[in-house]
Order: sequence, then structure tokens, then C-alpha cells
Amino acid sequence: MIPDGTNLTYTGTWSTTAFKTSDTVIKAVNAGIARSGLIVRSYTADAGWLTKLGVSGPFTITLHLQIENGMGFDSEDDVISIIRHWVYDTIGDYPTADSIPYKRLPGNTKDTPTGQPAPPPAADAKGCIAGTSNNVDGNFSLSCWFGNLTTKGLTSVGFVAILAILGVGLLVFARPAAVASSVRRA
Repeated sequence: MIPDGTNLTYTGTWSTTAFKTSDTVIKAVNAGIARSGLIVRSYTADAGWLTKLGVSGPFTITLHLQIENGMGFDSEDDVISIIRHWVYDTIGDYPTADSIPYKRLPGNTKDTPTGQPAPPPAADAKGCIAGTSNNVDGNFSLSCWFGNLTTKGLTSVGFVAILAILGVGLLVFARPAAVASSVRRA
């Protein structure tokens, strides 16, 4: 039995499709997982720049989850099946490999191995805590801040960029017209 409030470490190998980048896949799966009573506390992925551009290919992801469904689950396999469902729903294919190697029961401070295959050691882990500007070590990271701004706030960044382009355009094109009209008046 895995009680409510337990923290789990999931690791899996997912893939992208021709029209879905690794970031799009991760966001869609994380949203589905949240609807299933699992909170994604943080994640790390080794997605290369090609998968971030939408070229299909595999990438490895580690999710740090917390069970928040009020009941818990019977086993780690139940949680894996939920994640597999959302990966399949997002990309039309199951993960090529996945496991939950660690769990931390409520009230404990250390992870307990589950016997399933483990991800690389945490010292090698790089990435951002979901929804923050901090890396997985808890320190502020400019790349996490900018990544979060551009992925979560793309609309506002795009809006500001459009305003800046319009401002420069007005300066470039309106200035000659203003000078020409003042010459005509003189």
C-alpha cells in the first residue's frame, strides 16, 4: 500500500513526435497526471535540442511526484499505469522504459528503494523545479527563470516583443515623415 502524501521518483524514456516537442509532451503528460491525483513536484529531462524543435526522438525524464488523491494506491505499478496512460494519450505510444525506483512515505526524511531500476544519481540531475525559477538544488537559476517565462508566459513575452518591434518601426518610419513635414513648413 502507498498511502496518500507519499513522494515517488519516476523515471522513464518517452519520445517526441513530428509535431510535438519534448516540452509539449512533458506539459501535456504532467497536466494529465495532475488530474489523476498526482502532483509533479519537479522534473528533469535530458531532451536534446532536436527534440525541443519537434524532431521525433527519445528522451529520459525523471518526475518527482506526490500522491494527493485522498486514498493512496495499492502499488507502484498503479502509478506507472497512470503515467503510461497519459504518455500514450499524448504521443500515441507507450514509454519504452519506466520505473519507480524510490518512494518516501509521509513523515520519513529518506527515500526507500522499491527494487525497480534506478535513475542516474541526483548529483547528475539537472533541471528546474516545476513552476519556479529554481533548479533542482533549490538555487535561483537564470536559465530556469527564462525557460519558465518563455514556456509559461510566452503570450506576455510575445506581446512585449511585438510592442518593441512596433515602437522601433514607428521611430524608423515616422521620423523621416516628421522631418519632411517640418521642412515643408519652413
